[in-house]
Amino acid sequence: MGRRGASGEPHPATAAPPGRHRRDPLRRRPPFHDLDLRTGRWRAVHPCAADRYEGEFTVTGADTWQLEWRVGGPAKDQLLRSAYRRLT
Repeated sequence: MGRRGASGEPHPATAAPPGRHRRDPLRRRPPFHDLDLRTGRWRAVHPCAADRYEGEFTVTGADTWQLEWRVGGPAKDQLLRSAYRRLT
């Protein structure tokens, strides 16, 4: 069974036509990477086919953290930076 929304209805991305089952590929794969922020910082590496993802997670406050992904491969050369904060 696929993911479900707050109402209990199937999530549109995983809903199958009546009488058919749709496999949720995210449930069958191992975790993308580990994440342990107890020290305030975590580095992760994730190989994906010919590409390599290197992530750095940094806690910047009680309710904030930053993420930086460096992605490299035959067709990729990216730096992605994101900042997150808890909504209260």
